[in-house]
Amino acid sequence: GHPGMASLALSQHCYEHDAPADGKVPRRRFGRTELQMPILSLGGMRFHTDGRLEAAERAARIVQRALELGVNHIETAQMYSNSEDYLGAALRQWPRDAYILQTKAAPSADPQRFKAGVLASLTRLHASHLDLLSFHGINDEEKLEQVLRPGGCLEVARELQKERKVRFLGF
Repeated sequence: GHPGMASLALSQHCYEHDAPADGKVPRRRFGRTELQMPILSLGGMRFHTDGRLEAAERAARIVQRALELGVNHIETAQMYSNSEDYLGAALRQWPRDAYILQTKAAPSADPQRFKAGVLASLTRLHASHLDLLSFHGINDEEKLEQVLRPGGCLEVARELQKERKVRFLGF
């Protein structure tokens, strides 16, 4: 719609004004982190398919082109079917410091189940760590309580930070 077109027009203006000399996508500091985030991200929601080989090959080509253009923020979620598998396979050929990796995980009443899910995401993504871990689907008080209560998912996520499995947390 019109808001999307206005956003695109504004982002084009920003891109032209801020475009680096190398022609890659401009970057901005991400919040209070030291991460230099591209103004465009590669979202993994649509990488889930029926498991056909062509889909994995297509994902690899898309990731390669995104990284060539400087779009190095790769975002996915556990809930996106086999997106983490496809992205993990595509990212294996790249050095881990070539991209900013983010996944989202839904909170659980059992914080250890949440932790196991994050560790499984790391396995699927073939990654030593996540740059960003976001709590996914906090749409009601129950999910918020699962995150914030003493001993809840936030505390487990902080443990993952201490273990250097996760750098930054978000909602």
